[in-house]
Amino acid sequence: MSTEKVETYHDAPSEDTLDLKFEKRTIRKVDWRLAPILGALYTICLVDRSNISVARISGLDEDVGLAKGERASIACALEGGFFPGCVYLISSWYKRSEVQKRLAGFYLMATLLSSFGNILAYGIIQIGNHTTWKGWRWIYIVEGAITCAAGLIVYPLIVDFPDSKRNKFLDEREKQVILHRLERDQGGKRANEGKVNLLLIWKICKDWKIWSFAFMYFSAAVGSYAWNLFLPIIIRNGFGFSQELAFVLTTPPQVLSVIVVFGLSWWADRLSLRGPFAMGVIVIGIAGLGMVGFAENQTVRYIGTFLGTIGSNGLTSTILSWLQNNVVGDARRSVSSAILVSASGISGIYSSLTFRQQDAPNYVPGIIAVIVPFAVSLVLAIMTSLLLRRQNRLADRGRKVLVADIPDFRYTL
Repeated sequence: MSTEKVETYHDAPSEDTLDLKFEKRTIRKVDWRLAPILGALYTICLVDRSNISVARISGLDEDVGLAKGERASIACALEGGFFPGCVYLISSWYKRSEVQKRLAGFYLMATLLSSFGNILAYGIIQIGNHTTWKGWRWIYIVEGAITCAAGLIVYPLIVDFPDSKRNKFLDEREKQVILHRLERDQGGKRANEGKVNLLLIWKICKDWKIWSFAFMYFSAAVGSYAWNLFLPIIIRNGFGFSQELAFVLTTPPQVLSVIVVFGLSWWADRLSLRGPFAMGVIVIGIAGLGMVGFAENQTVRYIGTFLGTIGSNGLTSTILSWLQNNVVGDARRSVSSAILVSASGISGIYSSLTFRQQDAPNYVPGIIAVIVPFAVSLVLAIMTSLLLRRQNRLADRGRKVLVADIPDFRYTL
C-alpha cells in the first residue's frame, strides 16, 4: 500500500480552518453581488444629478432663468432616498470592522465613474448641433432613458437583508454564516426592537450622537455637492479655462480622491477607528478649500480642488460608517439613516445657494460657506470621540450598559 496518498491527522486542515475559508468565500460572494450593482445604480444617480453644472455652462441658465435665481433650488427638488437605502443595506451585511471599506468602495466607485460623466455629457450636447433642441436638453433625454432602463433591468438582482428568503444567491449554510458573524460582532445577540414607531423615533431623536453625526454628514454633503455641482463652473469661470478643458479637469481630483480615501478607509477598518480619520480628512478639506478661495496662483488653486475633494469624500465615507458602527438594531439604523438623509437634503439646498455667478472668479463667499460647517464638524468630531471613549470606560468598569441585552457592546471611536 502506497503511503503517498495517506493524509495524516496533522496534515489535514482543521475544522476551524475550513470554517474560516468558507466564511471568507461567502463574504467574497456577498461583496461581488452587493456593492457592484448598488454602485452602478448610484453612479447613474450621481451622473444625472451632477450634470446640472454641465447643462448650466451649456445654456441652461439663459434658457430657463437659473442665472436670475427664479429656480435656485431646482437641482435638489427631486432628491430621493436611494443613497441612504444603499448605505443601510450594505452595513447590514458586514461586521463593524469591515463596513467602512465596503461603504467607501461603493461610494467611491460611483464617484470615480461619475467623474467621467462630464466628458460624456460634453459628447451628448454635441447632438444639439444637428437638431432643433439645444445640447443641454439631450443630456437629460439620453441619460434619463439610461436611468429608466437600468432601474427596470437591475431591480430583480438587488439583494435583500441577510435574513430574507429572497436572497437566492446564498445557500442555507452561507446565510447562517452571515447571521452568525453579525451576532458575534454585536456581542452574541442581535438587537431586535421590532418595527419603527413613534416611541423609537423619539428615543433616537434624544440621542446626541445622532445629531452630531448628522451635522458632520451635512458638512460632508455640502462639500460633495459643491465639488460635484460647481467644480466645472469654478474651473471655467474662476480659472478662466475653456469649456472643453473645464470638463476634462474635473476628473483628476475625483480619481485621486478615490485612491486616497479607499486607502484611508482600509486603514480605518484595520484599526477599528473612525474619529481620528474624520478629523484628518476635515483638516485636508479645509486646507483645499482655502487654497481654492484665497490663493492667487492658478496651479495652487487647482491643487486645492484635489485636497477639497479628498476631504469631502473622505468625510462622507467615514461618517456613514461611524454612524452605522454605533447604532444597534435594524429599526434604529433605519431611523438614523433617515435623519442623515434629511441632513443631506438640507445640504443640497444650502450648497445650491453658495456659488453664485456674481462671486466669480474666486467664489470667496461660497468657499467660506463650505469651510464654516467643516470647522464646526472638526470640533464635533473631537468632542464625539472623547465622549464615546468616556462611555466605553464606564462600561468597562461595569457602571453602565451601552446597549440593553448586549453587555459586551462598545462604541467605535
